[in-house]
Amino acid sequence: NSGSPGDGQIELCGMQTIVDDTATLHTLAPSTEPRWAAKEYGNSGTARAISENLVTTALQDGEARSGVMVDLIIGSQGVGRSYANQLTGLRRNTNTVSLKGGYEGMTISAPKVGRGKSATQAYVSDFDAPARSLFGIHTPSISVAELHDWDWMDRDGAVLNRVSGTDAYEGTLFAYFDIVCERRNPHWLIADITES
Repeated sequence: NSGSPGDGQIELCGMQTIVDDTATLHTLAPSTEPRWAAKEYGNSGTARAISENLVTTALQDGEARSGVMVDLIIGSQGVGRSYANQLTGLRRNTNTVSLKGGYEGMTISAPKVGRGKSATQAYVSDFDAPARSLFGIHTPSISVAELHDWDWMDRDGAVLNRVSGTDAYEGTLFAYFDIVCERRNPHWLIADITES
């Protein structure tokens, strides 16, 4: 993740790298550029119950730090159940928000730090999200930088080539792109959450 060719990163940059307060991202290190850091709310590895106050603190701190509020909150299914259980006694009915691609999520509201009324964010449970973690994402600051879209490697004039000593053919499908973050400081991570 140094930003230099051959640095060993062979997968797309993910949320665990983008939403970090110490790791270098796109050659910028929070140790030399403190305003670049995302915010992490950990509990030294000890699991704790999630609370509305903890989520509201992360939402408001992120807005105060960056001037914008996250618009997407992602956690594992167990974290989603834990948060929903915290609100069960206060809820009359479940409010949902429709998202692009046919998805639906829970809504989370928090008073804004700046001007305006409370802001509502979408919460989505994702089975690929790390356990015991809740990510706050400012989606306008995340994009895909693409040098070359998916294509078959065919510079020698052939897409398929024989595999030597085998009754088989092989081809190479490639793309050159990565997930990039233009603004890291709105994002946050609440770690060490007890899952239901």
